[in-house]
Amino acid sequence: MRKRCFVALIVMLFLVHGTAVFASAPDNPGDENAVPKKALKLVKKADKALSDKKYDKALEGYNKAIEIAPEYAAAYFGMGRVLVEQKKFDEAVVNMEKAITLDPNAAEPKQLFGSVLLKIGKDSIAQRQFKKAQEYLLKIVDILGIESLEEGKLYREALFEIGLNYTRLKDYARSNEYFQKLVGLPGVEAADKKLVLQTLYQVGINYVNLRKAKESNEYFLKLLQYPEVEIDFPQLYISMHYLIGINANIVKDHEKSIEYLVKFLELGETSSAHSQLLPIANLLLGASHMSLLQKDTDKILHDKEQKGKKDKIAELSKKKKNIETYLTKAIQLQDNLEMAYMHLGNYYYYCNDLDKAIATYQKLVEKFPTSPDLNEYKQFLENIKKEKQDSSK
Repeated sequence: MRKRCFVALIVMLFLVHGTAVFASAPDNPGDENAVPKKALKLVKKADKALSDKKYDKALEGYNKAIEIAPEYAAAYFGMGRVLVEQKKFDEAVVNMEKAITLDPNAAEPKQLFGSVLLKIGKDSIAQRQFKKAQEYLLKIVDILGIESLEEGKLYREALFEIGLNYTRLKDYARSNEYFQKLVGLPGVEAADKKLVLQTLYQVGINYVNLRKAKESNEYFLKLLQYPEVEIDFPQLYISMHYLIGINANIVKDHEKSIEYLVKFLELGETSSAHSQLLPIANLLLGASHMSLLQKDTDKILHDKEQKGKKDKIAELSKKKKNIETYLTKAIQLQDNLEMAYMHLGNYYYYCNDLDKAIATYQKLVEKFPTSPDLNEYKQFLENIKKEKQDSSK
């Protein structure tokens, strides 16, 4: 999560100077002289009470000012400031919105209000009140807009936080709407490249969760084009190679899957942060190589002119020793990987090493008695045993 000193600064400015930036009145917005002097004095005293953390006294002063001048924006905004301090966020937002409605041309209060909404939203997220947080965060975008926030900084951060929060709520499609809106802003990369890189990664992750492997890889591959990723986000850089490999396997682009998973193993094999991913990476490397081997064996099987097909397949398979290496490693790292045993048994069968094929399939049957494919495993095991018996006659 990004830490923004800008936000902290703007909130601090808001707490000290927030009310003074309003000068509207019922009959002449922007003309402080149109506000009754008594109301001005009350707000000034209330501001002092707020800075002294005398919140009840401050509320009393702002309320009295509103009684005298019901459309005095500064009094409502001051009320909002006090209510924020008292963590009465809903009431605070109502009062601040009222203030901005009364004085819509006051740009600085809108910026301050935006910073407060962002702070409240983050506080709600910290309390895991994600839906409540979204109500506050969306106001920054839907009510205030980019033109009301200095250089768009708060607007950009709001878009990012909204997208991230929709991810927490598992609304991945809507999350991507806001992330894509962020990366589509004019000049955003020059203004905040790190935020753009984080956003591209989150879009890719959302597509993973949406089971859209192709779209996910488009974003991950785009992200890897930035040299800053490896420097500024080294763990994400490693993880993306794993994710690209997984996605490529899903869409049956086995060559690309192998390319990126091999790179992942080079980068992540000594990283404790990625150790739990190593079994699956090895499994998928073995599985992808098996898929490519199967394509080659299918050509042999369908070649009517080819003689000694079984021997030819065995000869070809034995040259692919890395299949055995990856699958054996996967099992060593995590011995409950059903697919690793299945692919390894099939590999041994292709190599015409029937003893190893039988031993591996027996382990498969014993270790996974509740597998939905158990009957198929048993049947294939019996077929291999019969084939071995026939070959020994």
